[in-house]
Amino acid sequence: MTYADAIAYLQSLGQFGMVLGLDRIKQLSELAGNPHQDLRFVHVAGTNGKGSTCAFLESIFRRAGYRTGLYTSPHLVSFTERIQLNRQSISEEQVVDLVIRLKPLAENLGATNQPTFFEFVTLMALCHFSQEQPDIVIWETGLGGRLDATNIVTPLLSVITNVQADHEQWLGQTLPEIAREKAGIIKPKVPVVIGTVPDDIHQVLKEVAESNEAPFSICNVDWVQSLGWFKDVHLPLKGSHQRFNAALAVKAVLALEQNFPINSVDLQLGLEATQWSGRFQMVSTGKGRQLLLDGAHNPAGVQALCRTVGEEFVDQEITLVMGMLQDKDWRPMALELAAIAHRIITVDVPNPRTVPAFQLAEYLRPHFPDCSVEPMESIDQVLAATEKDPVTLVSGSLYLIGATIAFLQQSPAHHELNHWKVPI
Repeated sequence: MTYADAIAYLQSLGQFGMVLGLDRIKQLSELAGNPHQDLRFVHVAGTNGKGSTCAFLESIFRRAGYRTGLYTSPHLVSFTERIQLNRQSISEEQVVDLVIRLKPLAENLGATNQPTFFEFVTLMALCHFSQEQPDIVIWETGLGGRLDATNIVTPLLSVITNVQADHEQWLGQTLPEIAREKAGIIKPKVPVVIGTVPDDIHQVLKEVAESNEAPFSICNVDWVQSLGWFKDVHLPLKGSHQRFNAALAVKAVLALEQNFPINSVDLQLGLEATQWSGRFQMVSTGKGRQLLLDGAHNPAGVQALCRTVGEEFVDQEITLVMGMLQDKDWRPMALELAAIAHRIITVDVPNPRTVPAFQLAEYLRPHFPDCSVEPMESIDQVLAATEKDPVTLVSGSLYLIGATIAFLQQSPAHHELNHWKVPI
């Protein structure tokens, strides 16, 4: 089996779609020898910020000398990004070995009970980490929490970043319903740390924690301000929302200090060394312009992005390159993003669920009659057309960000790997 063969097999599992539930991942894990049972996890859920919070956590632990595992989704350019050890992606050879080993286990479940892409990859991550034995695994949920395949583990600590509207068709139509799904990662007697949430959401999360006898703490403004040193930390991830994600990571680390002692210097240096692509990421193209990449793809993410652009680019003209997916609430997000732009270019996302660029442009034009709104066919055409624009923001979908990064790296072959039929 080649790496291309392994990726083709994984991609074929996309036909089984998104199926929430733990029965199949438990069956698979048992067939594989329950690889999760000898690992120590921090399990992170939330609507927005969970990837960034995972990145902050991983960087802190690694700075302090601990070997780290990191499991996140989706990938931006290469599938191997999803499973990392000490921030080094799994090798293509290791991917092949895992698929060869685990494919027969999946086939043992029967033709009508095959795993989804995410279930199989979650098992791959568990087996890889079981073999490598990192000191701690930073473990990000895929969707929701209660019925997400990652919820097979019992962590040392659960973290819930926030609860906002997204994936309502899977998680519920109201924020309290969504909160209850996120709270499904809370385990009996396992501490849980949450970010700042509205009172009704706080109550839902607290009730679930109390019913599990799980120690419960919140990272609110008062707690952040009590960290005197934190105001002097220079975070590489911009925006007030990222400062809260960083503070949440600090609170999580402190909650584990008996298991993983970390001094204040490593805390600060770990935060300042954090890298997380596609989240307000500034890219230098060597052409004297600023290219900004941000994968905001739900209403709260778009609001945070627009606020941060206003903070970082005061009175500067912004060229917006926008691509979105049909199964998102794309119309209000498109309007909010377009409102910060001087020039708007729409483009297809390299995914079958894309809103066609011409449809997105036609929707925006009546709302912004004094703004240039132009559809283009591809990201390479867009980047050439915006070469002389001082600030170009690319946003609306992580798939679009991945395609942009791949093009900038001159790795067009990797574009295919961003076509997963998995919700973002």
